[in-house]
Amino acid sequence: MNLWRAPIEERTGRVGGPPEPVTSSSQASMLLSISHDGRRIAYASDNSRTLLEQAGWDPARTATVSAPSTILQTSRVIVACDVSRDGRWIVFGTSTPHEDFFLVRPDGSGLRQLTRDGFRNREPRWSPDGSRVAFYSNRGGRYDLWAIGADGSRLELLAAVPGGRVAHPVWSPDGRRIACDVEEGEALVDLVSPLGERRPRLIPPAGPGASFSASSWSPDGKRLAGVLHQPDGPRAPGIVLYSLDGGTYDRLTARGTDPHWLSDSRRLIYRDGEKVFVLDTRTRASRQVMAAPPGSDYSDLVPAANDRALYFARKVDQGDIWLLTSR
Repeated sequence: MNLWRAPIEERTGRVGGPPEPVTSSSQASMLLSISHDGRRIAYASDNSRTLLEQAGWDPARTATVSAPSTILQTSRVIVACDVSRDGRWIVFGTSTPHEDFFLVRPDGSGLRQLTRDGFRNREPRWSPDGSRVAFYSNRGGRYDLWAIGADGSRLELLAAVPGGRVAHPVWSPDGRRIACDVEEGEALVDLVSPLGERRPRLIPPAGPGASFSASSWSPDGKRLAGVLHQPDGPRAPGIVLYSLDGGTYDRLTARGTDPHWLSDSRRLIYRDGEKVFVLDTRTRASRQVMAAPPGSDYSDLVPAANDRALYFARKVDQGDIWLLTSR
């Protein structure tokens, strides 16, 4: 993203020639302001980057045991990440310059691109057996649930709602079902059924004017953790549990978002702004365990299946103000 100019006819505004670049930086240039005499332009450059990081975690003490280490650093904006159950691969999704998925090992090796097709591929989530990645995408003309093999093969449609929209896939621990957002609320899809019969089944509503959006399925298969949101509106802060057996909701906190279960099906990791907390669902007690350094924020955070590490994407905002003077 650079600054460009084109000649125009002042009286009519008609363009009088082809556009030509004013700047040619490798950093994005934006937010220009032109002086009254037209000789100077002030503008901002964006040199932000995203770090994919990991930190050692002690499940007994529910605390980090090592400082975060960098797996990779990129100018792409990473908006989602997930780690396979065997801990061998991390999948992450980017929003710029394209909405694609990449794979990398926890030591930073083996980086490769999983999708490269121009569609909006969002929120990759590993299947429990580590063979596939579920996601939602507009590749079918609307947002449906899809899956792709870890080697980039076997792209397949998982579920669709005729005339509707499906998003935010969450695998069940046994891989036989998947939870997802549909326009009417949260729903479950039976993946054992033939594709033509996979209609998302709505769970009971969370209450008048509120819908539940799940982000994690407990390892014991009994509860979904997520947040509430208004239809076509922002998500409300606070961690909410849904009991699959009882069909009931339980709001545990007044703040926080994006909860993920630890392996004991009792504790959750969640984010609140630049801070990370662990929540005991029995005592309802929360404790801060980590915070992003100043000038950065977490875009996603997931625990390893064995609770021995946390993996997260952290966006670092950087930029400068420039002054260009014409001769």
